[in-house]
Amino acid sequence: MNMLSKADRQLAIDFDRDYTIPTCVHCGEPQVVELAEIWSDHSFMISTCCHLLYEELVYEMQDPEFRTALLRNLQAAEYMGAERLRRVADQDGQLLLDCELEVAPIAFSRMKAFVQRHHDHCPPPVCWRFGAGVWNGHTLVGVVSVGRPVARMLPQASWVEVNRLCVDRNLPETLRYKACSTLYNWAASEAARRGFDRIITYTLSTESGMSLRYARWKPEHVTRPKSWNSRSRQRTDKTPLVPKIRWGRDLKPARPMTSI
Repeated sequence: MNMLSKADRQLAIDFDRDYTIPTCVHCGEPQVVELAEIWSDHSFMISTCCHLLYEELVYEMQDPEFRTALLRNLQAAEYMGAERLRRVADQDGQLLLDCELEVAPIAFSRMKAFVQRHHDHCPPPVCWRFGAGVWNGHTLVGVVSVGRPVARMLPQASWVEVNRLCVDRNLPETLRYKACSTLYNWAASEAARRGFDRIITYTLSTESGMSLRYARWKPEHVTRPKSWNSRSRQRTDKTPLVPKIRWGRDLKPARPMTSI
């Protein structure tokens, strides 16, 4: 295929013009560039007025900025029920539509089913105060559940705890990008809106906690593993008996000191 000059390429693909108006420089017919289909795995197909224009697009879409601009121009995010396309990502050679993540309400039953299916080491919570899901287009990427602190010595009325946060790790990594930190940020903002003073959560000591750091949570201390089972009360431990890190975030700014 003979490649066009930059000036000729801009004649063929001009983001500032209506695609129904230009004439294709390859076939002489009205230029057509449109989304033919979007599949559930976020892959897609583009149709054009001629094969030469299609080959030109395939070549140009090696440039991440070009392909993202093209798919935004074709309103790919709107077709997927999202407000904006984050990027067109290359996942192992397959181009995927990656939308801006959106947090939205989710039913408690759906959250429980999601945790049951996708959480690595914890069962679904029995109850919650509130929670939400995070979507990438039409795909539910992860969920968060916020409830009372599990440790009884902690303030039960003014503190809340993220007791489950789970993402679907079967999805391509590019679609999960920043999902955890987005949910942690939302949980803190929603807890503050509801009037709570502080929010906490726990991670296994083997986990990096990077998403919590991105969301401006701070590690507080390491808890020793302790079984809930005892002679007086027989219980089955449902989480791993390993050291855990408690993370926290203050939700109300400290009052300024007044001079005497």
